[in-house]
Amino acid sequence: MAEFTIGLLWSTLWIAPVTAIIAMIVAYYEYKAVLKLDRGTEKMKEIQDAIMEGSIAFIKRQYKTIFIFGAGLMVVIYFALDFRPADDLYFPYAAIAFILGSGASLLAGAIAMMMAAVTNARTTQAAKTSRSHALNTAYKGGLVMGLVVVALSILAISILFGLYAI
Repeated sequence: MAEFTIGLLWSTLWIAPVTAIIAMIVAYYEYKAVLKLDRGTEKMKEIQDAIMEGSIAFIKRQYKTIFIFGAGLMVVIYFALDFRPADDLYFPYAAIAFILGSGASLLAGAIAMMMAAVTNARTTQAAKTSRSHALNTAYKGGLVMGLVVVALSILAISILFGLYAI
């Protein structure tokens, strides 16, 4: 069995971010495939548009609130964990991790909410054809959400690992 070494670690570090990028590319193509599906009747389109409008308004309001709260929390995290004058340590390691993690989480949440709104009417329309077609449509919408959440998490962790390992 091969012994774990720092060289082995650095030679394989690229695998996680590349996998995350591939997942994002797959998610994008699945998103495009869902957008090509029929949205249904005029009533379905009207309802979906109203849901989309409400989702966008919710996200905008949520982001304003989270930004204010998050900025304050980031300052608290910096002074509680990163600011240590006695050790001559001032670099915001924990604060950067908080910002990156929060940003990835907010982006994943927004994409997931938009994807759910985009998929709803299309799944309903697909159900008129068959249960199998409806399940496939819903699956693609869920696949995009899942891939984005995991890919952004892996990407954020990879960035932090690369940044802090230097």
